[in-house]
Amino acid sequence: MALWLTGQMHGEDHARLTQLAMQYDPAPPYAAAV
Repeated sequence: MALWLTGQMHGEDHARLTQLAMQYDPAPPYAAAV
């Protein structure tokens, strides 16, 4: 939910970078390639 909200507030690119920085593992909402 937090990543989705980040995407809504700051855009998908920012949410993807946040997800990548967190090393989010369980079924991420965005496809972020390393």
